[in-house]
Amino acid sequence: MKNRKNGDGDDDIRDLKNNSRNREIFNRFKQKKKGKKHRENIEGVTSKYKTITPEEASYFRKFKQFPLSYATIEGLNQAGFSEPTDIQRQSIFLSLIGNDVVGAAKTGSGKTIALLVPVLESLWRNRWTREDGLGALIITPTRELACQIFQVLNQIGKNHDFSAGVLIG
Repeated sequence: MKNRKNGDGDDDIRDLKNNSRNREIFNRFKQKKKGKKHRENIEGVTSKYKTITPEEASYFRKFKQFPLSYATIEGLNQAGFSEPTDIQRQSIFLSLIGNDVVGAAKTGSGKTIALLVPVLESLWRNRWTREDGLGALIITPTRELACQIFQVLNQIGKNHDFSAGVLIG
């Protein structure tokens, strides 16, 4: 093994990284290392599920009041969503704590975000990454709705380590 103090090992590491097979392993390691920073945050966020009642959550006026990951809150803010709508206030927390939710509201009322935020949070809590494969499948009745969901997912989920696709047929 070469002496690392005088930098002789740097070429070896560069050679390893340039090998296409190893590049994927290095990238995966880098992602996992990056994820460790927020790992303790998962327990911190999920512990708040026990201290908030659904009734309290229905009065939240900002998304940052919900027990959500930093990546989701930041994605919502970057996409221009800071205040939840009625359907979002009434359903997001219930979905986060594992309840099934059926919601009906007018067009433009925020149902898409009410659906996607709990999906993103579930994948985040389970430490899902793009290397893990399919984590969620959303089936819609129309291509327009599929495109809308895909667009909103890419906006609010861009800070997560997920990939997304839309299939229309």
